[in-house]
Amino acid sequence: EKGEYGAAARTYEEALAAMPKGWDDGAVAFRLGECRFRLGDYPRAIAAYERVANAFPNDYQPKALFRLGEAHIKLGAFAKARQAFYSLLLLQGRYGSEAKPLIEQAYYRVADCYWNEARQVEEARRGEGR
Repeated sequence: EKGEYGAAARTYEEALAAMPKGWDDGAVAFRLGECRFRLGDYPRAIAAYERVANAFPNDYQPKALFRLGEAHIKLGAFAKARQAFYSLLLLQGRYGSEAKPLIEQAYYRVADCYWNEARQVEEARRGEGR
């Protein structure tokens, strides 16, 4: 809440490291991803969000998949972003009304990824013609 994302990320990493082997906490991993995202450390944010999305089919999974897509977009990896959003769409009906806004946004973000990929291809084509 204070915007001290670096300090918070270190605390979350310590908490995850201190947890017993084989036991984990999706909330802590998700919050770690949020800190890394806010710091612009998208590769490490992606790692945290993937951890949540793959290991915790709980209330944090839809949020993690959405933010995973957002982090890939920040890196220009639109195909990976699209895959994260598609994974979220496959969860439709598994989660309550809290996930509905994320799912609705995911439809838009999939289309946005296709548009950005097409733009990248066009820019590359123009660069080859020079």
